Amino acid sequence: MSWEDEFEPLSKAQNLDESTGAEYDEDLEDEDEEVALQYETVFDWFEEVFSELVERHVTDSSDKKWCAHWHEHPEVFVRITALWRSWEHLSTDPDTGMSVWMRDHLDHHLAVIISPTGPLERCSIASTANDHEIANRLPSEITAAAAKRAMLEVA
Repeated sequence: MSWEDEFEPLSKAQNLDESTGAEYDEDLEDEDEEVALQYETVFDWFEEVFSELVERHVTDSSDKKWCAHWHEHPEVFVRITALWRSWEHLSTDPDTGMSVWMRDHLDHHLAVIISPTGPLERCSIASTANDHEIANRLPSEITAAAAKRAMLEVA
């Protein structure tokens, strides 16, 4: 089972109407508010915006970590996707949008991503597809069914 599949039950539990416990479709509420994205995928945005914008001196001896295979690291992929989506939203604000994006989104997520104790801690700038390491998942004994029950209890 892939890591994306593991999040599906939690995602469904979050789409329950708090008052009735019935599933609702968020798309019906937001049909009129759908905004066209400037970039079709996170990979397009990464190549055209993120990799051109972010400047960090990253070497194997530096205190910052990076992996050219960032998209294979679940946490990094989710964080960069969050950066893309927040950039899509805030880049339309001509006044303070980019400042807010950098302060509230980029600075926070990038610090976690490139931290020497972050999700790329076992990789190096020279990592190849054969020698980069995905960090271990945090141990947990909760099942998908138990997670769904827990989500319903706090809702």
